[in-house]
Amino acid sequence: MTEVCGRTEVVAPVGLVRPHWHRVESFPEFMRGVRAVRRGSGELTHWQLDDREIPVLVRMTERGISWSTVDGPRYEVVVLWRALPGGRTRVTWRIWVDQDSELGTPEELALRFQGDLERFADRMVSIRGLRIDHGEAWLKDPHGGRQPVAL
Repeated sequence: MTEVCGRTEVVAPVGLVRPHWHRVESFPEFMRGVRAVRRGSGELTHWQLDDREIPVLVRMTERGISWSTVDGPRYEVVVLWRALPGGRTRVTWRIWVDQDSELGTPEELALRFQGDLERFADRMVSIRGLRIDHGEAWLKDPHGGRQPVAL
């Protein structure tokens, strides 16, 4: 498995950012390639992607949200938010993906998810008049180092 990480800051308090992440049905509004998300029973959701539908387990807490595929190539995502001074929120994400994933290379996934975060921030702008500050993404190497991914 490959781990891909990134973060960004949104000029908005956690109390405004968190509810938008907990509305998984709204993910298609800012996640490229996701056409629809339907809630199932418990933690199970069904995601309609461009070319297929996949069952996904979604877990929510006050500090973050995570989701993982149920079948097929392993794909896990954790998104955490943390309050910063001045009413800002740091959004940190990690993706674990099989090397042979149909979803793309680790670099492609890093670029796609960072783009999703930027679209999320743009969505916050349109809803609340907020803006994104900056973002970065990287691949984690086996020794704990970082390989930056050009955005």
